[in-house]
Amino acid sequence: MGQTVLMRINIAGYAGEPATLYGAYDPGTDVLAIVKIAKEYEGGPRDGFLKITNQQRDAAFDGLFIEEETRDAILAFYDLQALKLLNLQGDAARANPDSRIERDGMDEGGIKFKIHPDASNAQVAVLAACLFAGRQRGYQRTVDFMAELNGLTTI
Repeated sequence: MGQTVLMRINIAGYAGEPATLYGAYDPGTDVLAIVKIAKEYEGGPRDGFLKITNQQRDAAFDGLFIEEETRDAILAFYDLQALKLLNLQGDAARANPDSRIERDGMDEGGIKFKIHPDASNAQVAVLAACLFAGRQRGYQRTVDFMAELNGLTTI
């Protein structure tokens, strides 16, 4: 599998101050580690990091987290958490969104969730990180498959 993906997640518009979280996703182990909550929101560029945001006004982002993806982000969070593949380190542990999510029944699309109105930007950032870690897994599998096919054609 590929190399570790460094991530910076910027979220604003939920409870509290806008948040910037830093983490790393290892596609080889499928572990997502959120290691730091920045003291201030960092909207500018930073080399070497996959930048995830919910703010279109942020300059040069790699992934836009939109509200319609919240359910998928919650499911990705619970998947990583259940498999013990999510590691919230140091002060990032206070951004665990689990206490701000509640099940709200089921419909034809599956389990419905509600997020408490007081969920912090940092807690939503963790959800966004989980969603994009899952996407990175898919991208990496595609890259690996293409490399394997390329190896077969060069025989």
